[in-house]
Amino acid sequence: MSTETSMTIENTSWTLENLLNNRDIINKPKFQRDQKWTIEPKNNKPNYKDYIIFLIDNKNSVIPISLGTEIKNNKENYIVIDGNNRINAIINFLQKPYCIFPEYYNKVIEFIDNCKYTDDILKEECKNIITNLNYKKISNFTTLNKILVNFVIHGDLHKNIENELCKIQEKMRYKEQEPFNINIKLNINIFKNGSYNEYCKIFEDINKHANTLSENELLSAILFNTNITINDTKFKHILVDKIKKFYDDRGKNEALEKYEMELDYEQKINAFDFIIGFQNYCSEKYTVIHNFESSGLSLFFKLFKYLYSSLNQENFTIENVNKFIEDVNFACDILNSAYNSIFQENIDENIFNKSAVKNKLLIRKNPMMLILISNIVNKNIEKKKLINENKKCIIYHFLSNKKYLKNISDEDFATIKEEDKIQYTTGSAFIDNMCNTILNKDKNKIFNISKDKFKNLLKKNLKYHINEKTYNDERKTNKRRKLNLLDKILISNYWNRNIPNKHLTEKYSIEHITPYSSIWNDTIDIDRLGNIFPTLEEINSKRGNKSLSIYKEEYPIFYDVVKSLLHLDEYENINLYENRKNTIKSIESYNNICTKNEKLYVNNLIDELYK
Repeated sequence: MSTETSMTIENTSWTLENLLNNRDIINKPKFQRDQKWTIEPKNNKPNYKDYIIFLIDNKNSVIPISLGTEIKNNKENYIVIDGNNRINAIINFLQKPYCIFPEYYNKVIEFIDNCKYTDDILKEECKNIITNLNYKKISNFTTLNKILVNFVIHGDLHKNIENELCKIQEKMRYKEQEPFNINIKLNINIFKNGSYNEYCKIFEDINKHANTLSENELLSAILFNTNITINDTKFKHILVDKIKKFYDDRGKNEALEKYEMELDYEQKINAFDFIIGFQNYCSEKYTVIHNFESSGLSLFFKLFKYLYSSLNQENFTIENVNKFIEDVNFACDILNSAYNSIFQENIDENIFNKSAVKNKLLIRKNPMMLILISNIVNKNIEKKKLINENKKCIIYHFLSNKKYLKNISDEDFATIKEEDKIQYTTGSAFIDNMCNTILNKDKNKIFNISKDKFKNLLKKNLKYHINEKTYNDERKTNKRRKLNLLDKILISNYWNRNIPNKHLTEKYSIEHITPYSSIWNDTIDIDRLGNIFPTLEEINSKRGNKSLSIYKEEYPIFYDVVKSLLHLDEYENINLYENRKNTIKSIESYNNICTKNEKLYVNNLIDELYK
């Protein structure tokens, strides 16, 4: 261990009350992780409740809490080296035992709720006061009047509440009537005269082999003293803002005072903070990129690790850091451009309505990393072509999913997945091998998607989404099918290539070529992709379930866009409109038209992707 100072260690013992009283001079340092425990048991994770029960049962913490001393405003303060979760559990319990043991209060709340002689406002005030009582008030409770000051409540209710609080108090003290807060001992290690760096190293050493920290959390300690240099001063200032925001937002609900970063644009930035700030900057600039994630190893740490062999301190050189900024910005811009060309906001909002925006698919961390690395090693390719390669890769990845290929055979599915080179496979070996292959052997590994296999995937998706029903079955629910991912991709692409810009900003709704309200015999899918298209709301409201001739007669400019989908010359052979109702005369002809339109949508996308 480094001997920067004459650091000493003192082993002492505090009561729970001592810890609470010292709360204002105990700070959470920058290198300390966020609290991870839940309040109550959940998925076998550590939690406040189990820990408080352990303390009560043993009257001792057993494992010590480690604190370091520092001088702040000419006074000795403490920083948490180890025990952040335990301190949060204890302080939360002492401040509001109800949040840890809500079941103790069930009876008293029930009495208040069921009282017929007290109005609802008074009931809520009464419950609020009782559930917010701190531990000391509960354990020292004698009479209800000292708690519900100036409250006038019904006699029986007063008696019942008082009795129940006495029962809660019994559960909050030992049998000998000793309160928990002054009888439970906490083992405390206090490191004195140490530097911040030494305390950080102790934190690292404690957690390195304990498997209690995520890779990110351990890196915050390992890279704490690894300062980096950013050549672009303006960009450095932007990163400082992002880093400060990260620490400002961190640990908002924790009991201890959190680390607050001063806004100093000339300050040194360590490697850990650089990655946080850079990823959050890219997340804001390129909407497809995730924010810095505290669990596991964050996306940009993974990228740096693969591009520069490791996350060792010596790899964060001036050259590596500034090249990383340049390369990752380029890669993110390409990916974002491709993603937004698939899910265009003006098309989403004006053609599919605003809900479509919420339904965009996000690219997961490992697939995204493979795309970003591929973009970096292909920087010499023309930008438009590289964007198109990304677009192919993303669409194929999203659609080669059993969610969209229902009832497909395992053999067919395996053939389709062969072309999805960014598919998620369990285990790090797959990602390691893929990244090494892209970096050292085949830089186009993920982009080599066969045109014929892509077309086959689209056809399979269309096939598995056809859901034929009888007229009576359709009318039982009378719900029109929501557009799925394939519908949105194919229609968006068709619209983007064909519709004049002036029409993109208008209000749209989904139109059925053969009306949804039609009557038919046998089975069809009235909602299949080949029978729908987005249309201007004003046309849809005028047409009703009549012929499509209104498009040609009254909206010739818009008709030019959709005429290849409408097949007006065949419409009368399929549909019979009489007595204000439309009947489908030929199911075979209806399906033929749908197939033609779906083929048109598919060919448009294939032509766009394989120019």
